Amino acid sequence: MRCQGCERHRKRCDHPVKKLINLVAEADTDGNGLYSAEELNALTKAQIADLASGLGYEGISTNLTKAQMIEAFLTAQGGD
Repeated sequence: MRCQGCERHRKRCDHPVKKLINLVAEADTDGNGLYSAEELNALTKAQIADLASGLGYEGISTNLTKAQMIEAFLTAQGGD
């Protein structure tokens, strides 16, 4: 993943803020600022965990099944 517009990085990197911004843009396919079960299901468990962490949602880790992660994510954001 390449940092889009990151002044500090001119090569491939994992700048955490840019990584989260790119993940948010990729995951929110309808652009409404909320994530549906369908949108979350298209992500990997690691991506769901990263997105949840970046949004401040606690208790969503890859130790859960993907279905449990999605359920916890939707609950944390206020339902679906």
